[in-house]
Amino acid sequence: MSQQWNDFLLRASLGETGMIPRNSYWESPDIIPAGSHPVQHATQTYANPQSYAQDVSQNIDYDYHNFIYVRAKNLKDGTNQGTVHLYWSINTLLNYPYVWETNEIGTPVSLSAKDQGELCCNPGPIVWETVPPLPDSEHYCLIAWVQTDQHPDMPNADSVQTLAEYIATNGNWSQRNVSLIQPTLAHFKERTYWPGSTKSAEIVFELSWKNARPNDQIEMFAQKPLTDGTTIDSGRRVIDKADGKILLKRYVESEYKSEIDVYYWAAAGQTLPPGLEIKIDVHFLNDSNDQALSALGTDLVTSGLANLPALVPGGGFRPLAQLVSADRTTILCGTQIMRVGQPAGRPPLR
Repeated sequence: MSQQWNDFLLRASLGETGMIPRNSYWESPDIIPAGSHPVQHATQTYANPQSYAQDVSQNIDYDYHNFIYVRAKNLKDGTNQGTVHLYWSINTLLNYPYVWETNEIGTPVSLSAKDQGELCCNPGPIVWETVPPLPDSEHYCLIAWVQTDQHPDMPNADSVQTLAEYIATNGNWSQRNVSLIQPTLAHFKERTYWPGSTKSAEIVFELSWKNARPNDQIEMFAQKPLTDGTTIDSGRRVIDKADGKILLKRYVESEYKSEIDVYYWAAAGQTLPPGLEIKIDVHFLNDSNDQALSALGTDLVTSGLANLPALVPGGGFRPLAQLVSADRTTILCGTQIMRVGQPAGRPPLR
């Protein structure tokens, strides 16, 4: 006998309304791989009626970070809170939770809803670190569940005959099959870390390079969105001259912390240009000596600024966390020098 689910619903198929049991189980539109970049304003993007009526997921990028979102509909009468867990499994092991329950992706994220019928989505992504390739005969499956007071437990592995049967009768679980694609691999990948600060401020993130090759491409982005849902993301830019810079101005809350990744793609058939140097500088706009930066737009590709002071002269690799002054309030410009010269292919991210 069918009955209406009364908790967060993760749909097993696009047209589902929450009647249990359900039939389909491997094509959930509420597990949303969003590609290799975080999505700006993810809640507004995915938790609206128009998006909810579509499957907006993308393929999984092999050998890159993948940013994944999970949305749900609150079918509980009143407010509801839960924690989203996401796992991966090879399709041949999907029916063995005791195998894939150790394959949790990233860090669990919170969901909350004020009213029955409200759509919600995790504002910050769940990040699947560099994804390994699979044999042609297999594919990955993503399994999501929302842990709530009403449904606090994983399934008992001894009692699960098939995952399909479990998902059919538990609306806070869903699964989808995903396909791997291989994008153009970056020739250089590096990561640093924004450690937070004791004050909120407008900050300019400066990505600069020397001895680059025109028509190569470069990009910088933070893995986590800012408090207001915007992202720190330069987009993938074509380099037009050997020495240049990209400037991004953002208002950054003091508690914000995130990894920041930099990618560099050499043109087809090329390797990294000799002598290439990539650098990240950060400028606090409410420091008096940085008044010249305050007139910058929100997203600039070039600027005429020169001789900006740097906390680290010369080269060498140092995380941003080591460049912040002791009280984390007064640095004028922190610099991250990227080591360039990793072999082409798949250098590791830190």
